[in-house]
Amino acid sequence: MVGIAACAMAHGISCVSVPPGPAPTALPDVTPTSASSSSPRDLATRLPGRSDLSVRLLAPKPRAYDPSTFGPGGTSVGIELTNTSRADVPIETIRASFTPVREGVTFPCTAGIAAGNGLREPTTLRPGEAFVFHRELECRLSLPGTYDIGVRLAFGAESAIEVGHFPFALEARGPRVPKPHPASPGLFAMMAGDTASRPQGTADGAYVALVNGSAKPLTLVGARVLFRVTRVGSALPCMDEPVVMHPPALIAPGAIHVERVPITCVMHKPGNYDIDAAMLLGDDGREAPLGRVRLSVSQDPLLFTAPRAY
Repeated sequence: MVGIAACAMAHGISCVSVPPGPAPTALPDVTPTSASSSSPRDLATRLPGRSDLSVRLLAPKPRAYDPSTFGPGGTSVGIELTNTSRADVPIETIRASFTPVREGVTFPCTAGIAAGNGLREPTTLRPGEAFVFHRELECRLSLPGTYDIGVRLAFGAESAIEVGHFPFALEARGPRVPKPHPASPGLFAMMAGDTASRPQGTADGAYVALVNGSAKPLTLVGARVLFRVTRVGSALPCMDEPVVMHPPALIAPGAIHVERVPITCVMHKPGNYDIDAAMLLGDDGREAPLGRVRLSVSQDPLLFTAPRAY
């Protein structure tokens, strides 16, 4: 089946808020550019431990939850630094770390994020000059909702300092989002699949994501996925025995486990197929719907791309 977007996981960090002030202005995800030296000072905060720089966080706009990546996809944060002194200020390599918290649960992020490849940033700020440094929000925001995201910055080899926080809304704009499982409080699950395939005796599989949205580690026993595959226009679905999943012994708070689960139903005729999935846990007989994916089975080579694994 056609591959879907890559998945990355890493460690989170701690967060301290800046003093109260007006809300930051939303900034689209664009290539960094020089900012005007006339930026309103009342939106900025003195950089902790520095008398020569102020910092202002420019939050990304609300994003739609992307079911193909189990999150927001690519998102960047603007970090505006302003030289508030009367002398030139050298700027060493800036690395950002983020701590997203949703309903009291911290979600994992990559630490120490530098500028993207090919981006050129100033090494000096003149008196009164400002520049917006963009850093990718490399976090596994696996559930829709509003996140409070703490920010730390490290200059060169210096230790990271806490510079503030901002809200980020990840919006569910359709039914394809993780749903809670009634047998395990805090567990959310969903399926993502490819939209095109060649005719085959069995489907390659679908990706099933398990997210711990609680503040405690989750232990899952007997996790199984039941697939129902229906050829559009037919009234009878193909349904085999539930397929066993192999999650880790513990899923940490905020963590996501993504697993490729094989679909054994025959799809050897060209046409459109609806794949519905549900999840079972242990001896609990309740099915938790994981969503539906419509698959087009065809010999058309233009429908396919090289697969990308999670």
